[in-house]
Amino acid sequence: MNALTAHGLIVFLDVKIHDIPNTAAGAARSAVRMGTGFITLHASGGVAMMREAMDAACEESEKTGIPRPALLAVTALTSLDRQALTEELGWSEPESLVKRLSELAVRAGMDGIVASPQEISTVRQVVGKHKLIVTPGVRPSWYGLQDQRRVMGPGEAIAEGADYIVVGRPVTQAPDPTGALKRILDEIAAQTGGDRTV
Repeated sequence: MNALTAHGLIVFLDVKIHDIPNTAAGAARSAVRMGTGFITLHASGGVAMMREAMDAACEESEKTGIPRPALLAVTALTSLDRQALTEELGWSEPESLVKRLSELAVRAGMDGIVASPQEISTVRQVVGKHKLIVTPGVRPSWYGLQDQRRVMGPGEAIAEGADYIVVGRPVTQAPDPTGALKRILDEIAAQTGGDRTV
């Protein structure tokens, strides 16, 4: 990771912390020391867990002089469809669950929310325009769903209001990752009517 940050790259540490508050705080301190730009934690860990992680990250940043990463609260995994959420896990349908977890994240002072692109508008109503929305479950038209369920195309997710989109396997598993990334940028431009370098 140091090699990446030394070249000015921003590291997204997608570890999805979900533990007791004290342990979550320790993980947040470590994330600061590593120089990460973003770190994820599960909103379902509760307000106390998220607050302790944020307090620890702020304290560690002040102590070390290393910029604090943005703390992003994960709502419902994009691999879970409506049936899995309601019948298997006994949760509410995706929109109301994501809304509730987003409300908890706002109370805890998180910097942003991680949610499927299908819930972007629901999250934005809760968090307003000053919190980040990061959307995994983004699939270009030429790539299969694999284990993802609540998905949207990259340009569609941006048009819906995502601040950042997460596109992993369509690029990392491609024979030509650079070519795959260019195809995604072209699709974004086509779907948004904007510049392909968005």
